[in-house]
Amino acid sequence: GFGHSEAHLDTSVLQSSLAMLQALLTKISQLIHHKELDGSGAAVELLCCWGAVDEAWGMLLSHPDVSVINKIVNGAVNLVGRTVPPVVARNSIIVLHSFTVEPRGRAFLRSQHLQNVRAMLGGLLLHTQSTITTDDVTAQIANGCLRNLRDSGEECWPRWINGLTLPREYTMP
Repeated sequence: GFGHSEAHLDTSVLQSSLAMLQALLTKISQLIHHKELDGSGAAVELLCCWGAVDEAWGMLLSHPDVSVINKIVNGAVNLVGRTVPPVVARNSIIVLHSFTVEPRGRAFLRSQHLQNVRAMLGGLLLHTQSTITTDDVTAQIANGCLRNLRDSGEECWPRWINGLTLPREYTMP
């Protein structure tokens, strides 16, 4: 009957939409590594929108090609560890925040090279202070990232965070 074909149409539309979104994520995972900041900046901006929708974020974390997720994590981690324009820094921190919220996301953060993880944590710590490059909102989000990691119950995070060497004037929040 009619109802059956309608249901069939829905699944095929869903399947093609899913394939399209996965292809888009693959593109974003390449763009985030773009040498020019307008490329990588655009990628993290798109990922902020993506992270704002729980279903979309869940889809990102379950992307069938794990290398796509790793490229996205690695791109955001690199941007947070670098000196970038404030809006790019904020967007990168928002993306990382989405990864810190749940175990699957944190597992991707943990799987980065340790020097990248350290650079990310150092970048986050620096952004917890309001400076020329960091406004209060960005500082709060960076603090939230560190809090999520510290309170996750995963023992590596407090150890890594406490092991960071920071400018003398910095004190832990």
